[in-house]
Amino acid sequence: MTEDPEKEALSFIMDIDSGAKVTLLYHGDGDGVCSAVMVYKCLQRRGISNINPLPLERGENPFSERTTAKINGSDTDFLVVLDSGSRRGTFHNIRSLVIDHHVPDSVPEVEVFFNTWVDKTNRITSEAVFDLVKRIIPEDDIRWYSLTGTGADAGLSKAFSRYAGKEKKYGNKEIQECISLINASRRHCSFRIAEVFNLLVRSTSPSMFIAAAKRAGIDKLREELKLELKKNLKIAPVFSSFFVLFQLNSPHQIHPLIASIWSVKLNRYVVIAANWGYLPGKVSFSIRTESGKDLLVLLKKYRKKGEEIGFGHSKATGGIVKEEVFRDFLRRLGFKPKLLHPKPPDVHRGTLGSHNVT
Repeated sequence: MTEDPEKEALSFIMDIDSGAKVTLLYHGDGDGVCSAVMVYKCLQRRGISNINPLPLERGENPFSERTTAKINGSDTDFLVVLDSGSRRGTFHNIRSLVIDHHVPDSVPEVEVFFNTWVDKTNRITSEAVFDLVKRIIPEDDIRWYSLTGTGADAGLSKAFSRYAGKEKKYGNKEIQECISLINASRRHCSFRIAEVFNLLVRSTSPSMFIAAAKRAGIDKLREELKLELKKNLKIAPVFSSFFVLFQLNSPHQIHPLIASIWSVKLNRYVVIAANWGYLPGKVSFSIRTESGKDLLVLLKKYRKKGEEIGFGHSKATGGIVKEEVFRDFLRRLGFKPKLLHPKPPDVHRGTLGSHNVT
């Protein structure tokens, strides 16, 4: 760890020479993709053209075997990892910068580690990146990316409050529409986030991006997701103490939405939405709560060493594990073994009403 990680992060970016090959490894949500777009434009402004934007694939993290093999085999000179968690790992012989805002599991072995939870500013990654690159590229060129990324992760009120008195060019409605389209591209099983990245890079305003994304059919993905969400909100819950479990079988990443929606309705419980159909042989699950419990503290009591369960945020976390690991995890939470199978429960209960995919 350096004494001033933010200053070191800026120095890292400024050290990249025009002939270098740079890889941007980013999380495919609104915060991650907008952060990557801002760094991409900053590097372009500095005359760097050999830039490889690379979204994390479904179920991968920066130091998973598949990802590191891809990075280490790419002849990359510089690597910038954005909004992808903070965990132990390294990229051998590649100058690397990690910019993140999640509660760190541990410190990665990289040249510069800039984490805003560690520096206690608690800026979303898009905010932190904006603060870095606005020293190189005009603020007006990138502010709408920061608004979109911050709004996607922390809500529009936080996003706009940061720019109070400065930002009047864009309204809540069009920034929310940008967020919704970005989210649809990553939640849909077709996973078209790389395409959306390119659309964002080529757009100079929210309205330009919205029009381009709709021409590309991203809004149709959103409609498919709405139908899938509506169907899966009928799944019956299963309770164990203060935990409540929803099991589904969908190729789309709708389990975070289900967990978020039910956590508001069942606000005394810790809600687990487990998707057996998102990744072959694995269970992808989201855990949310409005109960006041700190999920990171709570799940330490139930997690075995080495399990990818319960990292990230105190009210929103989850994991991706093999099916047998998830069954064992549920047993530790007190759920009965007969419930543990790779098929969703019978669908027979009503929905919570209408909910938008945003």
